Amino acid sequence: NMLQIFLMLVEMAGSLFSVLLIKRIGRRPLLHIGTIIVIITNIVTAIGYLPHFYTLNNAGIPTISTGQIIPLMIFLFIFMLVYGITLGPITFSYVPEMTPAKYVPIAIAANWVGAIITIVIFPIITNYISQAYLFFILTGLITIGCILNFRFLIETKDQT
Repeated sequence: NMLQIFLMLVEMAGSLFSVLLIKRIGRRPLLHIGTIIVIITNIVTAIGYLPHFYTLNNAGIPTISTGQIIPLMIFLFIFMLVYGITLGPITFSYVPEMTPAKYVPIAIAANWVGAIITIVIFPIITNYISQAYLFFILTGLITIGCILNFRFLIETKDQT
């Protein structure tokens, strides 16, 4: 699908851009900004997927008008861009700085396993609950992560 390829290219471009921002702003503030923007985009996306924003066609499949899908796509685009600039690359650069060397492979593997589990269970869960509620659940988890980041994350700019 061309949209998926486009979104992956956006995320990749964001990752390249993040190198400049990390050096200028630092990991901690950039991670905070990114997490807050991701929370906002997830809330808007969840609201857009609420049942009263779409109709069911004759086959019982939800349909969304072009006027409704475009804002959702814009916010998903913003999510991918911000994730590519902040949460994605910062996680991989931050872990080796904060973790003893012998645990780095385990920490990175845990990150990948978590991503894989999310990718695999997302379509399974949407068979049982609407995407709106799933996005609200993910927003809650990201909010918990944001609070933990604000409380415990330390800045490593100019220290490594």
